[in-house]
Amino acid sequence: MPGGKVVVYSGLLPVTQNETALAIVLGHEITHAVAGHGRERMSQQMLAQGIQVAGNVALGNNPKTVSIFNRVYGPTAQIGVLLPYSR
Repeated sequence: MPGGKVVVYSGLLPVTQNETALAIVLGHEITHAVAGHGRERMSQQMLAQGIQVAGNVALGNNPKTVSIFNRVYGPTAQIGVLLPYSR
């Protein structure tokens, strides 16, 4: 969670089945929090959004060109910037 918090939803408890498995999952999630992966992801999303806004401003005189840019940029940003290590 943002701010370095780690939470456990009750739906995870039947999957882990015992305290050892739950400790492994919590350790994994704590590592993500310490490494700052949430902040890194938010920075990537802000960069992608900024590029899109800049493209819209640069092409703002022609609505058809802006529409084409947005249709191409959306999927390209997802694949190239936002999803490299995502599930």
